[in-house]
Amino acid sequence: MTLNDFDGELDAAWRRYRIDLADRLAGLVPGGAMEISTIRLDSSDEGQPLMTLTLTASRRFRCRVHATQLPADDRRPDHVRRLLDLGFRKLRGRDGDHVVDTGKRQVDRMASIVVTALREVWAVVHPEFLRAPHGVSMPAEPTIELATLAHDSTHLLSLVMETLEEFTGVPVHVDRHGEIPLPTDPVKSWLRANHDTASIECYTILADHVTSSGAADFVAANGRRWPGICLSIEDGRVHASHRVECSAYHPANFFAGLEIWDSFIRESASEIEDRCRRACQRPEPVHRGEMPTGLDGVLDLVDGDSDADGLTVAALCRYDEATIRRYLRHCAQQSRRCRGDERACRHVGDAAQAERRAEEAREWRHVIRCLGTALRALDDTPHRGHPEESGHEHTT
Repeated sequence: MTLNDFDGELDAAWRRYRIDLADRLAGLVPGGAMEISTIRLDSSDEGQPLMTLTLTASRRFRCRVHATQLPADDRRPDHVRRLLDLGFRKLRGRDGDHVVDTGKRQVDRMASIVVTALREVWAVVHPEFLRAPHGVSMPAEPTIELATLAHDSTHLLSLVMETLEEFTGVPVHVDRHGEIPLPTDPVKSWLRANHDTASIECYTILADHVTSSGAADFVAANGRRWPGICLSIEDGRVHASHRVECSAYHPANFFAGLEIWDSFIRESASEIEDRCRRACQRPEPVHRGEMPTGLDGVLDLVDGDSDADGLTVAALCRYDEATIRRYLRHCAQQSRRCRGDERACRHVGDAAQAERRAEEAREWRHVIRCLGTALRALDDTPHRGHPEESGHEHTT
């Protein structure tokens, strides 16, 4: 056999290996893995692992070279340089693994990269020195999942970035606010690590320039439709957020939270924006034209004198107990309505509107106290039931 014949046979063997490897890769399922290893010289059953091939959850092929699979001597820099020339990149983190990714339809390209790495980086002469790729159909043995305790929000954010980079195969960037933009649709959203709690939070702004009271009514009535999602209204904007607790960080929990958030954005963001924009302004509190006749005079007196005399208030009510009690019922209804509005506004995070409703409720309670004083004054006055003796002129 001439040298040319040997080279031709060698190239044919690697070509057959590449085609077989591509076929095996095409059979991987998301999360599946395949190990490329050499046959040990001591003929033991275990091979010397070199590379691990996987199909990620985003349906991209990934070839990973673990740092422990590179020589620890002076050959290491040359191996790393050759890997970089083939398109590998070093992952962030202390492990120092190298990976290269291709699309699902580029299975032949991935197989070619593997063959080139075997021949040029590890100098494998012939595929016969390799164990047959395995791991396609063999179930993985149960493993103990370990979580990471984050020291602070910066450490937690770095763990999230490392997970996202490994998942997507592309670098993850943090904006000037220390947040990670998420490619959600139809609205953009962001991810941030909370400083006060060991958690990460996804958030977005669903709508701008909405009527606070109308949107608050919609949010209060429909907020429970989206478990785990917090809706709030601040400065005329409808905010949505989802918090993922990370006291012990694990990628599986993180991805579960991302899936909830992504589903919410895809399925409900447009609906919430449309409903909040179309929500009508809540009617203002009942005005004086809708009040019981004569109550406006009591309100004018109370507004001008915080310590209105009971007899004076009773005189404005014509010393009529039934009238005072009718005014009391109306004021009590308004006070309850304001307290209910306050709770609804606080539930959706509209603090300014809640404070206005609370102040209005306090004013109604003050009127109720003044009317109560007037009722007690009726028990001690001889003018009860005789408005003409009160010395005041009344109009109806």
